[in-house]
Amino acid sequence: MKNYHIIKSALPALAFLSPLLMAAEENAPSTNEIQHIEGIPYKLDAGNLNEKVTYMVLTDMEGNKLWHRRYHPNATKMFLTPKGVIVQGQKTKLLDLQSGEELAEIDIKYRFSDNQSHIYGYRGSKNSKLVAYDLNTLQELWETKISKNSAPLWSVIEYPNDTTLIVSAENILRINLENGNTSELILNRSTKGASNKDVEMAIAAGGLLGGFIGGGIAGAILAGSHKSAPQSLISYPKFGATGSVVVTDSNGLHYVSDREKIVCFNDSLKELWSTPLPKKSGAYARLYLRGDTLDVLNTGMCRNIKFKFNLGKPFYASYSCSDGSQIAIQTLRKNWAKNVFGSALDFVDEDTYLFDEESGTYTPIPHHPLKYPVRTNDGKVAFIDPDFNSDDLYDQSEIFFKLSENADKITLAGFINGEIDTVEIDK
Repeated sequence: MKNYHIIKSALPALAFLSPLLMAAEENAPSTNEIQHIEGIPYKLDAGNLNEKVTYMVLTDMEGNKLWHRRYHPNATKMFLTPKGVIVQGQKTKLLDLQSGEELAEIDIKYRFSDNQSHIYGYRGSKNSKLVAYDLNTLQELWETKISKNSAPLWSVIEYPNDTTLIVSAENILRINLENGNTSELILNRSTKGASNKDVEMAIAAGGLLGGFIGGGIAGAILAGSHKSAPQSLISYPKFGATGSVVVTDSNGLHYVSDREKIVCFNDSLKELWSTPLPKKSGAYARLYLRGDTLDVLNTGMCRNIKFKFNLGKPFYASYSCSDGSQIAIQTLRKNWAKNVFGSALDFVDEDTYLFDEESGTYTPIPHHPLKYPVRTNDGKVAFIDPDFNSDDLYDQSEIFFKLSENADKITLAGFINGEIDTVEIDK
């Protein structure tokens, strides 16, 4: 797999995010990606034009800068549409493509665009209203009530048809994009009981801090840095949310966990089975599909922007995909080497790749049901079993983490010549 270095200015130093709360807009072009609008290629670049200020820059097909705009990367995201540039914040703004002039301010917190002219977002102090807006007419199409979203994440799961969208928010939503009719699968993503007593700041010394979701744009955190990624779409709650991202098997069935249970559901949001987790153990978890088996890593923690918090109990478990029956469960030993792993375990949440310097290749490290990657205090990555035995220990220069992917490329982040950088590899 040939790798290509991405221009560094397109990836400002990244800081602490909670990507489980981050909108993972698969349809929105990522930063530094060329998009054709009416046959003309444009590119929206994010970068530090000097050491103190971060700008978003729009360039045309010749590479000429059309305009630039200062923005706060922790609270704002910009991206291209045929109608102009969308700026997401507490309210959504539409900017003219050629001049950068503000065309409209829309009273929604943007989350998604289903086509070239309709956008969708939250409204209200509890994000309990979902709103559709037409960029052609600058008119609201519909508004519908949903359950409150204290952690307003948004990750697309599937389009069952042209007018229906299934997304993972704090709950799972099935939305009729034409009229706003919405059904929900309610989840418990509470962080009640989270404690930061004697837990250090979530900085792996010179290492890479993982996000709560792999697969979202900028789904990893580059630690050791004090500036923010250009992809954050959220206002942060007190703690990072819990539960897992949704995974989907080859039959189109979906799996998700929350504080209390693991659930299997279909496109109609019908619950096919639900299996309780051990009492008071649920926290942030990651799910892995392995044939007819669902493997679960429950991390025993949650995280906000700067800190990680103990919550629940860390364990590895496996369940049958057909009926949710528990195959095996192993709780991690309570006492581990704090001088090696810290007082709160920092599991790697992104897919990991092993870099071979001699061949210049990046090889994905396969999932193992009883070995999960965790960061050490000195920035290394160890694959540990429930007793904290590790046969595999990698230096930070050997491990790369998946940031994002499209149809042809995968973007990885890691250390190159001692500095944080990114590479693109062929899929």
